[in-house]
Amino acid sequence: MKELVSVVVPVYNVEKFLDRCVESIVEQTYGNLEIILVNDGSKDSSAEICDNWAQKDARVIAVHKENAGAGFARNTGIDAAKGRYILFVDSDDYIAPQTVEKCVSELRKSKADFVMFGRFNVDGEGNIDEKPMVDSKLYFEGDEVLNDILPGLFTYERGSGISTCCKMYDLDLIRRTGVRYKSEREILSEDAFFNLELFRYIKAVSIIPESFYYYYKNENSLSRSYRKDLPKLNAAFLDAALTLCKQADYPRRVCDYVKARYHIYAFGGMKQIQAGNFSKREKKTLLYEIFKSE
Repeated sequence: MKELVSVVVPVYNVEKFLDRCVESIVEQTYGNLEIILVNDGSKDSSAEICDNWAQKDARVIAVHKENAGAGFARNTGIDAAKGRYILFVDSDDYIAPQTVEKCVSELRKSKADFVMFGRFNVDGEGNIDEKPMVDSKLYFEGDEVLNDILPGLFTYERGSGISTCCKMYDLDLIRRTGVRYKSEREILSEDAFFNLELFRYIKAVSIIPESFYYYYKNENSLSRSYRKDLPKLNAAFLDAALTLCKQADYPRRVCDYVKARYHIYAFGGMKQIQAGNFSKREKKTLLYEIFKSE
């Protein structure tokens, strides 16, 4: 009997992309799925699209809730999930047909706590750029998990980043530990923090040297994407992450790479400000908010 796999998709105002995402999941070569679409208070037709998919395919479950952000939407999906393994897919992204089958096969074989794989970046014109895994070694356990795998995820040294996408997890581990997402309205990169917290319980990690995940990145939205609360949220991320590292007794290397991630977010913010539709005076003010951090 094939194990049930739960696929959780947080949904918010993505009517343009949602069908593409769900189609890529229902068309998986591995059929024993429950597909949990968590509509996070969408104001467009996304809620209706979720319900339509639930009517068309018995494996699809549409859950509707008040808007609280992607992190809490994923938590709703975790709490509803009944599978042996869990995969997170963002609603404007999509996955290759063999994604679930390959991941389940690897987890069965390796007995790892999660498996990760490469991705493709897709821009608004449909151009695709592969970001493959870079490891020749495909299985890590014991001290290797914290010394090699976790630090590299914070700076994309592994090819796969710290996001919870491009990974399939042992759902039993998440249930046992009670690890859940923080709100991205309180801390920057809620999925990075989720992984950082979960890694204290992870004993083994497996890597598939193939790319399955299609990450949609609309470059046209760059000028509108800067969040003016980024310095505050980034500082909250750094403080919470370093506190967790200390509590979990993580190696110094992990702490250093967490700090590097803080700087990646800061430099990303600077780029968004420079590309943004702000006056010269506004840009100077916004940049100073980042520069003045100790």
